[in-house]
Amino acid sequence: MSDDRSNDEVMRKSLKPDPSNDHVIQAICKTYNQDPSNVKIEKELESYDDRNYLVRLGESKFLCKVYNGVESAKYIRCSQDAAATGDSAADTSDTKSLSSIHLYSQIWNHLNQPKYRIKTSSPVPLPGHTATTTSPHVSVHSLPVTSKDHSPCDLVLQLLEWVEGTTMSTAASLPIETLVQTGTYLGRVCIALDDLLSSDETGTALKTSDRYHAWDGKNTLDLQNFVHCISNLERRALVQNVIESFRREFVNAAAGDKPDFRKGILQGDFNDANIILDEKGDVSGVIDFGDTVYR
Repeated sequence: MSDDRSNDEVMRKSLKPDPSNDHVIQAICKTYNQDPSNVKIEKELESYDDRNYLVRLGESKFLCKVYNGVESAKYIRCSQDAAATGDSAADTSDTKSLSSIHLYSQIWNHLNQPKYRIKTSSPVPLPGHTATTTSPHVSVHSLPVTSKDHSPCDLVLQLLEWVEGTTMSTAASLPIETLVQTGTYLGRVCIALDDLLSSDETGTALKTSDRYHAWDGKNTLDLQNFVHCISNLERRALVQNVIESFRREFVNAAAGDKPDFRKGILQGDFNDANIILDEKGDVSGVIDFGDTVYR
């Protein structure tokens, strides 16, 4: 793992948003011209490096996402560079200036086209703002983060349409038909993301998704840096065996002996906590594209 990438992983923990509910409500009101009496935080949702909230604006439910400081800084830098040069973010050859926030917005808008029959989050338009691929519906606010030395920090906030239903992980049991539906749904997501790559003339999707992610399977060898943290010797040996198998079969194998896998943009986290079921128990949506990578 390069020093820059390693530092990003460390800084995501220090720059994880740590706002109060009042901070979030104030930011929503400022961005979307809402009266505080009309905004209510129902609950906070699980998240790794960001902060996610189920909020109500009147009778309507939304997902409010506050991005971590690392991705927020990348987005802000990209926007400032584009404003200074008059160019769009997609025209730059410096992939470091492109943020995953651009990627997520582009994917959500693409997948929600009726022809794909996929339901996922969709950004709520900012008042008087026309979003483009390189100008997502987001706003920037000075908010607390977990590290007091870095607080407050400029963080990106985004309001998304709520995907109605329940997560598969909460289902008491799953018939085989639901598992078949799940595979079919994932297939539609993969096809739609392939279409995104092939139709994206700006190349933004590829630039932003071809990124380092610590949980990406192709970075398995980087786990070697953490093996010593496993105190149980039997489990440590198991993990070490996986790493060595990966090294032997995928890294050191002759070119003709390496598996030839399909490459493309992958959602990267298609598990039962991110698969949405409707009231009949049918697969009706997918959420959480935080692990999306080109692989």
